Amino acid sequence: MKSKRTKSDHAHGSNGDLKRALKEVIDERLLTYANGASAFSDKITSSVSQMIDAFDAFFTRNMVEDQPQAALALLEARLRSAREMARLLDVKIKGLEALRAKAVQEQRLASR
Repeated sequence: MKSKRTKSDHAHGSNGDLKRALKEVIDERLLTYANGASAFSDKITSSVSQMIDAFDAFFTRNMVEDQPQAALALLEARLRSAREMARLLDVKIKGLEALRAKAVQEQRLASR
């Protein structure tokens, strides 16, 4: 018995297969690019942080040795700033953890 599918049906079927295949390739590429961008961002952030920290340690150490009174005022201000940054980072970390938990949950739902 012959199939009742027309030439048009076959064209749409293969077109749908092509769309699915392209979507899979694009999704895989997107994930690869996102992972690469994340690794690049981590390395850049780490490198810049290390440079800033090294300069900061050099500057502060010399300030303490050369101008201890001025260094006290600077260190008090820097401590206040560092404590505020720690608070802001804590808020940021909690927000990112919540988003990560949501992404894990969405991934689990999507894989069912």
